[in-house]
Amino acid sequence: MNKILSKTRNLILILIVLSFFILSFLLFDIYESHKKDKDFFKIIILLLVPILYIYILYIFKRIYDIANFHLKESTKIFNSQKNILLITDGKEINDANRAFLDYFSYKTLEGFKKDYKCICDHFIEEKGYLSAEMGTDSWAKYVYLNPNDNLAKIKRDNKIHIFKVFVQKIEESKDIENTKLVVTLEDISNELAINKELREQKTILQNSNNSKAQFLANISHELRTPLNSVIGFSNLLFDTKLQKEQYNLLKNIDNSSRILINTIDDILNVLKIDQKNIELENNYFSFDELIKNIEDIILKLSINSKNIFTLNKNIDIFYKVKSDKARILQLLTILLSNSYKFTQNGNIELEIRLLNEIDKNIEVLFSVKDTGIGIDKEHINSIFNEFFKVDILNHKDYSGTGLGLAIAQNIANAFNTKIEVESETDKGSVFSFSLSLEKIKEEKKNSYNYPIFEDINILVVDDNKANCELSKKILEKSNVNVTIAYSGEEALEIFKKSKDKFDLIFMDILMPGLNGFDTTLKIREFDSNIPIIALTASTSIIDKELANEIKMDDFLSKPVEPKTLFETIFKYINKVRTNEIDYKSAKTNLINDILNIEVLRAKLSNNDLVIDILRSFIEEINSYFINIIEELIKNDEESRNMLYSLKGMSGNIGANALYNACIRIENKYKRDINPEFEDIKLLKDEIENIKNELKYLDDL
Repeated sequence: MNKILSKTRNLILILIVLSFFILSFLLFDIYESHKKDKDFFKIIILLLVPILYIYILYIFKRIYDIANFHLKESTKIFNSQKNILLITDGKEINDANRAFLDYFSYKTLEGFKKDYKCICDHFIEEKGYLSAEMGTDSWAKYVYLNPNDNLAKIKRDNKIHIFKVFVQKIEESKDIENTKLVVTLEDISNELAINKELREQKTILQNSNNSKAQFLANISHELRTPLNSVIGFSNLLFDTKLQKEQYNLLKNIDNSSRILINTIDDILNVLKIDQKNIELENNYFSFDELIKNIEDIILKLSINSKNIFTLNKNIDIFYKVKSDKARILQLLTILLSNSYKFTQNGNIELEIRLLNEIDKNIEVLFSVKDTGIGIDKEHINSIFNEFFKVDILNHKDYSGTGLGLAIAQNIANAFNTKIEVESETDKGSVFSFSLSLEKIKEEKKNSYNYPIFEDINILVVDDNKANCELSKKILEKSNVNVTIAYSGEEALEIFKKSKDKFDLIFMDILMPGLNGFDTTLKIREFDSNIPIIALTASTSIIDKELANEIKMDDFLSKPVEPKTLFETIFKYINKVRTNEIDYKSAKTNLINDILNIEVLRAKLSNNDLVIDILRSFIEEINSYFINIIEELIKNDEESRNMLYSLKGMSGNIGANALYNACIRIENKYKRDINPEFEDIKLLKDEIENIKNELKYLDDL
């Protein structure tokens, strides 16, 4: 910049000298032409020469000041830049700013040029970075022609700095070789260091999340293993002769175990939210089943609640569809729980409405509406964020984890849909979503019938003896020859001795010593074709992927229903006794005391009168007692009166199970104990049972 300023000053001085000589020449010429009038021209010359000369000086002074001002401003701007700025022809530096001199510890550019010809002399030649020569081009020309992501590495004071390099032409010229270039070097060393630290922190966080995932998967396995035995042995007990009370107790054990399994799955949903990987399992169910499950949910939520619940069913409840019923119920449970939490002494409505039906598909709308506290517009777009909680008027009653709606939206996403919300503060909210479901032809199915296989040998590998015993009992019901191995090592020994004996292997994954994966790999060394099925309590996505990688044929999560177990055997083994599968009956034998009609007949000795009394009883159930469940939830005097009446009527007609359910609640009232959810649900189930029993009165 000083060079430019000096050249400008010299140019102005030359112009001043030239103008003086030109002016002198003009005046001399005028004088020669009019020299006769000497006095007149002397005066003119004496006056004009200084005036013109001063005027010229003034003009050039103004020009000089303006040029000097702009040059100083340009120099100030040039030197104020934090980035290094150079003016170069690609070979030699013509000018440089203060940042350049400070970085290389020189007072002047001339001092730098005495030691170095080019900044490229400091480039560390390394792949991916600029060097003095880039092929046949200079580094500056290369950067100009290839302007994206050019980096230079320079070492100063034992510290390596990385610069991002930009090049622009000072003036338009087609000939890049003879054009001066402005080079900018931006030091991004700190930025890269921060990014590196962030990547390291991200890696640490990912490792932490992986540890969390593994911990949850291990906990899941440890909990599922004994639960698998409980559910499995319960299923076996259902196939034995049971009294009604025994059946109900066993049903409670089975239901509680399955609820606990669902609770474990809810814990894993926190992990699945991070992984955005909720898997859907397709199963068949009718809307009648779904609605009964929803009513059970409402019954539990309604305990100690003064809200009025309404269920609007604008759909054929006998539609049978294929989807993940458990996930639909989980989604609805979250939405309904929120409505009950944020609504007091109000109304809650669930609407299930058929929107569209095309061929085998139906579109169904689920809508949960409440008259609760609502959500303000400021927060309505944030309620589906993880751990988001609105501090609504400091209501401590509305506490929670802030995960519910995030999980719900994630489940909705798995169904390729989205939860929509409309809300107004102090007026309530409406949460809705629609599902596209595959409609199937309904088939009546009784309890599971076990197929009979012929000459099938299966090796079961599991370190848990209860699980082995359970698998053996289930498989032996279908004439399967079962061999048990309690470890991977034992399984290998058995397989080596008689590898041609087995048709299929069920393999647990998480076993001490030789785990299921390693055992599978070793078995594959002897036999690459035998079907090996992972049968494990592990729900880890990583385990599923690894099972697929090592060529395990399938992956079943415990507890496995007998139907799923045998469907898997059918899939991989073709040894059934005939083309038509021969089934044996395994229907549950129950002592049916839902309605002991013989007691009533003995009392009346008239079948027509018996039918009339039972018809009157059903009419009472469908009229006076229609709201008894809701009344019991309210727990007022009217509900107790209704219970006493129902107890008397059910005892008189021989509806023993319903009578006992009433007695159970009445005994709690006598001890000033409020009925629990299980008590009211049992009564509800028995009312449904007696109604189903009396559907066809004329056949009695």
